[in-house]
Amino acid sequence: MNITHYIRKSHPSEGGTFTLAVTLNKYLLKNEHKSFIVSTHNNFLKNFHKSDLIHFHGIWNIQSSILITLCKLFNKPYIISTHGMLNSWSLRKNRLTKIFFFKFIEKDNLENASYVHFLNKEEFKDSKNFNLRIKKFLIPNAVDDDFCKKELLINNKKIKGLYLGRVVKKKNIELIISTISKLSNINFTLDIMGPIEDINYYNKLKSMIMNNNLENFIFFRRPIYKDKNFLLKYNFLLLTSFQEGDPYVVKEAMAMSLPVIVSSNTRTDYVSNNINGYVCKNQNELKEILKNKISKKSLSMLGKNASDLIKKNFLMSKKIKNFLYFYKKAINDKNNII
Repeated sequence: MNITHYIRKSHPSEGGTFTLAVTLNKYLLKNEHKSFIVSTHNNFLKNFHKSDLIHFHGIWNIQSSILITLCKLFNKPYIISTHGMLNSWSLRKNRLTKIFFFKFIEKDNLENASYVHFLNKEEFKDSKNFNLRIKKFLIPNAVDDDFCKKELLINNKKIKGLYLGRVVKKKNIELIISTISKLSNINFTLDIMGPIEDINYYNKLKSMIMNNNLENFIFFRRPIYKDKNFLLKYNFLLLTSFQEGDPYVVKEAMAMSLPVIVSSNTRTDYVSNNINGYVCKNQNELKEILKNKISKKSLSMLGKNASDLIKKNFLMSKKIKNFLYFYKKAINDKNNII
């Protein structure tokens, strides 16, 4: 098979859309298929006619809609992964534009796809609000097996926590800072690492840190994109977003033996309290975790369990066969219609 993956921007700062496309591309090539990645800024028409199928990662994009129009004209099968972009929080940004775009463009794009790929049951439930007539399949995000082959480098005297992701309101980083400010004894430091997409929100967070005298405990760091080995220097990951699709950062951290502390809105039902991490429903629960559960011994045990869970359930070497099944079915179904 010859598969082309379309993403809005070919850069790690794109998050899950980029990571899934790159990981699928790697494992398709490993399985002796042809696979290419194109983007808005990288000749998005390249390989179109040679492709057996186009896999679009993400929605609400005019360039991908142009390419989808060509797929319809040339009767080429395509699959769309929505990557959580139909959830209520995502629709808040540019809401009126998205309502218009959905009515006149995106609805038709989705309904004419060979399949729409969802990451979890919650994402499928989101789609029901749009009354779509679609063929669908569900495969969760899966990590590159290489993430489970790393050895921990932790030798910190002080426990180090990490928030890794975009600095935007949706990520609810202020909850983390506010909760830490309420601790009488802080036995860890926290690095906030990721691209600053909302400068006003960033300035708000900086002010919170300064006003609560947390400059020696919470630090902003430049994002590192070259590789993820820096994760091995941390003891745990924090993610308290208002809403997520299926966050790759959580699975990649767990694969590298980092336990995770997540909010109940992150759609990470594989995280279990006191087994491979912690789930908090509100600030009081987060405070209790940060106050009483942060020790090297307990975090190390949870980290091992976290890595074991990823190895068992979320490796791309195991999930690629599911994608191959739907790729082949989409191509064969389209050829049979012709």
